[in-house]
Amino acid sequence: MLQQIELDIQQKQNFSMSQEMIMSLKILQMNAQELEQLIYEQTCENPFLEIDESFGYVNTNEYGLEIIDYINFEQEGNREIFKNNNCSLRDFLSEQLGYYKLDNKRKKIGQYIIDEINEDGYLEIDFEMALNVLNCKEEALNEMINLIQTFEPSGVGARDLKECLIIQIKNKNLLNGITEKLINNHLQDLADGNLSKIARSLNIDKSAVYDYLKIIKSLNPKPGLQVNDFLPEVILPEVIVEVIDEKIEVKMIDEKLPKIKINNYYAELLKNKNTFECEFLEERIKSAKNLIKNIEDRKKTILSISKALAEYQIEYLKGKGPLNPLTLSQLSKLTGYSISTVSRTINNKYAITPKGIIELKKLLSKGIKSSSKTNSSSDDYNIIKEFIANEDKNKPYSDEQIAILLKNRGIDIARRTITKYREILGIPSAGLRKIR
Repeated sequence: MLQQIELDIQQKQNFSMSQEMIMSLKILQMNAQELEQLIYEQTCENPFLEIDESFGYVNTNEYGLEIIDYINFEQEGNREIFKNNNCSLRDFLSEQLGYYKLDNKRKKIGQYIIDEINEDGYLEIDFEMALNVLNCKEEALNEMINLIQTFEPSGVGARDLKECLIIQIKNKNLLNGITEKLINNHLQDLADGNLSKIARSLNIDKSAVYDYLKIIKSLNPKPGLQVNDFLPEVILPEVIVEVIDEKIEVKMIDEKLPKIKINNYYAELLKNKNTFECEFLEERIKSAKNLIKNIEDRKKTILSISKALAEYQIEYLKGKGPLNPLTLSQLSKLTGYSISTVSRTINNKYAITPKGIIELKKLLSKGIKSSSKTNSSSDDYNIIKEFIANEDKNKPYSDEQIAILLKNRGIDIARRTITKYREILGIPSAGLRKIR
């Protein structure tokens, strides 16, 4: 009997360890948006966790990023209405303007307003100039602005982000005192994850704030981009790579993620061993501590692998050469992490670099093996472009001929690979390149 009990305890321990390991791997694989979502969910579900509002948050403009990027608007589901629309935003709005029976004066005002709307859907208008050009009264101009703000896509014609979101909330019949205050007074708090501060200010539960946050995240901060069926991918870089005095410096941009800590009130309850909630509390505090540890481990792993990757590709990041050949297996040996850990770390994680915002895995390059050297695919792209740029346009090189030219340089690439590279580069076939 005792042996069976010991076996059960051991099985439970092994199961617990495997669950913790699974969660650790899942957190490592998450990108910034997914981790932020998990943190908010866990702080609402686990009484031991709370947002640490004593932490200062990074200035979102420091790296050229905006509050829009950090609220992480979920723009799925907004494509349907405009999916088959091939016209420009201006044409789409003008078409809707034509549905209304307006006199020539109002049509002229309406078209002027539409012409002042940028591709994101925002109205950039000089009010005084518009009144002079149109020779109209302020009431007439405002009347037409209000009309155009009822057009699709919802939120178009707004003059700033707050007005854009208010229009969309109103169209969803969700405008009330709380949603209006959230948008007008607490957008930065939402971006910073200060849910507790908002809850106190509006006198509502933190879980309710989280529900309202989900509503606001469902809105579109750039409604005009829907018309061309193009929605910008929301990217939150987690690493910044800089070249200072010919050396690579890498640091995390994790200050934007909500910081969490153990809630002292519930931690005190654990000191009373007689409480009937003791077993539940012990389980929850263990879960809370594991989450904090896993997030910290994730940060260290991303930083370590990013630094190794950036140092290896320093010439490319400085703009002085192509990517060096580097495989996942080589990066694993370089960092001491397993291949699966490296793969999880660099997938869907982005860095701000001197070459722009780059997904970490894009800094890998398998290369092409040859008899004399190993070329990265970036090298091969450049050589192919060089051959085609210098070819006789009356007799352009076929892919087979390019393969032969590469072989003469000691680079052995199959013709079908040349075709694939050429298509990636957007270069037409020899027949289409020929001057007739």
